[in-house]
Amino acid sequence: MNPHRALLIGTAIGLLCSFAVQARPRLVVSPLQLQTAVCGTIGVSQRQFGPFDYRSIDGKSRFLVESAHFTADVESLHKGVTSRRPGGDIDYTLRAIPNHHRALLSMRRLAERTSLERPQDMRFSAQCWFERAIAFRPDDAVTVMLYADFLHAQKRTEEGLRMLAHVEQLTGDNPFTNYNLARMYLTLGQAAKALPFARKALELGNQRTDVKEQLASLGVWKEGEETPTGSGSGTSGPAPGSTADQPPQVPQDPARPG
Repeated sequence: MNPHRALLIGTAIGLLCSFAVQARPRLVVSPLQLQTAVCGTIGVSQRQFGPFDYRSIDGKSRFLVESAHFTADVESLHKGVTSRRPGGDIDYTLRAIPNHHRALLSMRRLAERTSLERPQDMRFSAQCWFERAIAFRPDDAVTVMLYADFLHAQKRTEEGLRMLAHVEQLTGDNPFTNYNLARMYLTLGQAAKALPFARKALELGNQRTDVKEQLASLGVWKEGEETPTGSGSGTSGPAPGSTADQPPQVPQDPARPG
């Protein structure tokens, strides 16, 4: 990931914003099966703090984890807290809070910076960390979209699209989730699939018009037409001028709960 892309993804990690803070786990079937022999198990252990859901963790527990392991230096990959390098502290953070959105981004950047499948000083591969997060909370649309973008960067776009198909059942009436899904479909070169979610996001009150403008420039968005959600199928592959290979607008870190 080039620095410009990493910066945009990092600073954008919250357009799903405060709506995600109060999110409660929903009964949603995971879009993948965690390979525990490779990626380990997730559960309560006397030797492990957590696991907590990033969207609803209490302020005290979150502070305990982040102040000791996920500082600004760790997040920026400048240096670690408990060791010289940041990998071990990111590892701890993701074991305590498996779907910690910002820690997942830092983990991915660390893997890409070192060109290692398993980031330095971390016990699992980048793919495993994403899959653990999704298996832990399959209703977390942000985590699934982050993984879809990761798969796209790995030239595994079809797998990424399967992740986005899972997000479709999570959008509901959240304008930010609908917007982000539309943006991600554009990133993966699927303008027709992006259209219904872009329309719904605006109908629900999302004020950002960049996706609408890009769809209009591609001739996909036409004023006066209505596109039911889920009807966007049939156009595959990046269209000229699409947002393929541009960073997705994924949610920023919501305000600390509690």
